[in-house]
Amino acid sequence: MKLTQKTIEAGDLVVVVEYSRPLPHDTKKQRTEKHKATTEAQKKLNNKTAKGKCALLLAANFKPRKDYFITLTYDAETPSTRKEALKNLSAFLRKLRTTRRRRGDVLKYVSASEHLHGDGRPHHHLVMNSTGNPKQDLEDLLSLWEFGHVDVSFLFDKAHQNKTWFDVGAYLTKERPIDGKDVTPVGSRVFSCSRNLVRPKPAYRIIDETERAVMPAGADPIEDHTNTSIVDGITVLVRWLIYQRRPHHPQC
Repeated sequence: MKLTQKTIEAGDLVVVVEYSRPLPHDTKKQRTEKHKATTEAQKKLNNKTAKGKCALLLAANFKPRKDYFITLTYDAETPSTRKEALKNLSAFLRKLRTTRRRRGDVLKYVSASEHLHGDGRPHHHLVMNSTGNPKQDLEDLLSLWEFGHVDVSFLFDKAHQNKTWFDVGAYLTKERPIDGKDVTPVGSRVFSCSRNLVRPKPAYRIIDETERAVMPAGADPIEDHTNTSIVDGITVLVRWLIYQRRPHHPQC
């Protein structure tokens, strides 16, 4: 049996989904089931959800223990509306981009804002690139965010960041969970990002059923699932594999 293998490499994150291909001699029922398997594969890959999209963007553009995880909070005077809070964040990012540009540095970020719907205190999370000068980066952040406290740490250096890119993606998008209540207003983005980010692109190839994806050197498996079903004597298969290279291991 031939399978379609879809692979996305995003920095140290490698996502592979393999699924049955509809063939000309399949019955209508078999083709329907294989199309369902393709749909399931897309859901498993999860790159159409906020969490999956965010994780792939993060892995493709940022480095563990080099780039930053930042939280911006408000003092006693908090924004009264969602629009006001996002305006504050936008102004901060605009000033930071200008400040860096004057020194010949670029700004790359992914941002997510929480509690902008009236429940809890508003705050903003960002994953942001380092310029290579942490002292200067911290001074910029502290001087340009004028509304409250700035918490800065290196990626994966805190408890909620110390697992995988999918964990960081889930943390940034927890107001639009895969399961549970979605508190993000309809039509609103759960996270935003700078326009200069690398966008991971999938690669496709046809493989035999017995062929398996090879785990990258220096990587740890995050997920490894196989689902099969029999339809009119034909096996319909979906495999889902996610690996993350350890930060200290050079990429090949």
